[in-house]
Amino acid sequence: MAHQHLTFSEREMIAHLVSAGESLREIGRTLARSPSTISRELRRNRHRSGFYSPHLVQVQCRLGRGLANEGRGGRLWKRLRHSRKRRRRYGGRDHRGRIRNRPGIGLRPAVVSERARLGDWEGDTLADHTGRGGRGYRLTQVERKSRYVVARRIPNRTSAEVNQAIRNSIRHIPIWLRRTLTLDNGTEFAGHAELSVLGCDVYFADPYSAWQRGTNENTSGLLRQFFPKTIELTQITDKQVARATRLLNTRPRKCLNYRTPREVLNDLTEDP
Repeated sequence: MAHQHLTFSEREMIAHLVSAGESLREIGRTLARSPSTISRELRRNRHRSGFYSPHLVQVQCRLGRGLANEGRGGRLWKRLRHSRKRRRRYGGRDHRGRIRNRPGIGLRPAVVSERARLGDWEGDTLADHTGRGGRGYRLTQVERKSRYVVARRIPNRTSAEVNQAIRNSIRHIPIWLRRTLTLDNGTEFAGHAELSVLGCDVYFADPYSAWQRGTNENTSGLLRQFFPKTIELTQITDKQVARATRLLNTRPRKCLNYRTPREVLNDLTEDP
């Protein structure tokens, strides 16, 4: 069997697991790679300080293999984490049910877009699309400035179930870190008025404007590295979801100057 180079997604996963203190054997088992492959990757590409960055490795690989010279329409898209081309969405009509008394994102304070403070969250649900057996669902919420994520499995996407999951997810977050929550337009959020007890203001993104919740969309992509679309969400345990979120929250991020979401969120230890 021909040797296959590590992909960018695999290198990101290595960074997650190394920061979490996992052994080479455990990392290899997770990626279905031999421990010697993981050892060789870290020996070649880890900084002398001990820090391992998949982004820096990727740049080195591109320069070494001439990928930067590939023109538009070439194979460069295959190097993306999602390994697929972006496709245009046609049609702009929203066929889902209407959400009553829906506060649009235009009413949201402008400071939220600046990421200048903690306490502004984005949320959405994800469904299992394998088409096998029963359907599973997951609720994710991400803090915009720190990229701190909380995620939970939910049995269905009824408004009552989703509201309960939101309350359970962030009840351990101090109330002064619950300023706003920006949601998708799914009817599972029709009971948004009941979330006022959390102490945060709820807003809705415009239909088919996922970029307005870009932090949540990106985080969902990172979670897909742990739970690919080929895996039924009904087969995923609460323990597995908790482990994935722990690894993401303890992973150094380039956008955070290589600090972790947990470190950024924990910087404020008392109500300002």
